[in-house]
Amino acid sequence: MNGGIRGISITAIVLGVGLLGGCGMVEGDWTKALAVNTIAAYQSFIEKYPRSEHADEARGRVLSLQDDQAWKTAQRADTVESFQDYLQVYGGGLHADDARQRLAAMARR
Repeated sequence: MNGGIRGISITAIVLGVGLLGGCGMVEGDWTKALAVNTIAAYQSFIEKYPRSEHADEARGRVLSLQDDQAWKTAQRADTVESFQDYLQVYGGGLHADDARQRLAAMARR
């Protein structure tokens, strides 16, 4: 009977260590993605761990970075069309109010 208990205990320990190791990999990869803070890093994390507890946050960070890139593109162009294009895609985005204000200022010229 003790041998059976030991066998179960060893199996449980081996499985537990394996699961913890997997969690450690997820956490380590998440920390790396955060440090790099690029769309590619977050997309890679999502592809590798689509059901991770961090996957939704990674998706949100991708959207935020895409929004920022689109906003910077609109600012560089600094045209009515560029701000309208930004608003067409990111009408509820982080910089939507700024884009509307910029368009209003351009209309007053």
